Amino acid sequence: MVLLIENKILDTVESDLLISVLNSDYIVSKASHFTQISPISLSSSSGKIIHTSQREKATVMPDNVDYLGSSEATSCHIVFLRSSTTSKAVCAHVDSEGSTNESFKILIDSFSPQELSQGIEVSIFGGFCDEHDRSVDVAIALLEHLHASPHKFHLLQACILTLNNHETGKAHIMLPIITSVAMHVKDGSILPVKFSDDSKGPEQALRNGRFTCDEGLTEVFDIQNNCLTLKPFRYSPIAQSRSLLKANDQDLLDLLSTTPHAESENFTKTLRDTLQFWIDNPEPNKYFEDHPNRTYHWDQEAKTWKQN
Repeated sequence: MVLLIENKILDTVESDLLISVLNSDYIVSKASHFTQISPISLSSSSGKIIHTSQREKATVMPDNVDYLGSSEATSCHIVFLRSSTTSKAVCAHVDSEGSTNESFKILIDSFSPQELSQGIEVSIFGGFCDEHDRSVDVAIALLEHLHASPHKFHLLQACILTLNNHETGKAHIMLPIITSVAMHVKDGSILPVKFSDDSKGPEQALRNGRFTCDEGLTEVFDIQNNCLTLKPFRYSPIAQSRSLLKANDQDLLDLLSTTPHAESENFTKTLRDTLQFWIDNPEPNKYFEDHPNRTYHWDQEAKTWKQN
C-alpha cells in the first residue's frame, strides 16, 4: 500500500483515507491555488489535443501530443497519471463505472513494469459536494484503488469534493469550481481550461454516448501508430430519444443529468447531439459495420483530425 504525499507514505486505514487526503496541508494548499487560476482557452489552433469524453482514457508520450485533458466533470473525476521517468501520461474521465477494479487495472496497464517500479505521479480533479454523494463515491473508489495497489503513487493534486466546492445564491446551492483541465504533456503541468468544440476531436455525438454502455474505461489513442482510434462499443440508445429531443433544456437536464444544476451551458447541446445520433443510428452493431474505419490522424497543417 504505497500512496505518497510529499514523498511521505500516507499511513492510514482505508476508512480514513479520504479524510486524510482532504486534510493534508499540502493537498489543501495546492487545491486552493489551483482553483484561483484563470482557465486558458484551447482550440484546434493551440496544437494537437486529445480530449477524453466520459469513460474514455488516452495514453500519450510527449512527442505524440501537445495537450491532454477532459471537461464537463461535475460528479465525475478527471484523473492524470504520469511516469516520473519516461513522462508517459494518461488521462481518464471517470464515473462510477470507470472507478471499478477492472477499470483501475486498465489504467495501470498503460505503464510498463519498469515505469511502475519508478513511481507514478497522480493528479485528480472534479467532483464536489453534490446532494447525492455521487462525487464522494467516485473519489473514495479511486483513492482506495491507489492505496491498495502494490505500486508507488505520488499524489500531487486532489482538487476534489470540499476542495473543489463553492456555494452560490441564497439557496446555498453547491457547485464545482473546476470541471475542465488539461496537461501540457511536454512538461507535465496541468491547468484549468476551456475547450472549444473543435478541440475535442471527432465524433463527439457518438463518443458522448459511452455513458450508456457498461464497458468501463476505453482507450482512444493508439500510442504506437500515433492516431485517435474509436473501437466499436455497444451504446444503448434511450428509448424515449425522440420525445426527449423535443423537451426543453431544464427538463432534459432533470431527466438525464446526475447534477442538473451544475452542468455547463453547453451540456444540453451535447445531449441533443447524442440523442439525434441515436435516432439516426439506433443499432450500434450496424453503425460500426457500416463505418468500420474509425481511426484519425492529426493534420498539423490543417489543424484538424482527418480520418485515415
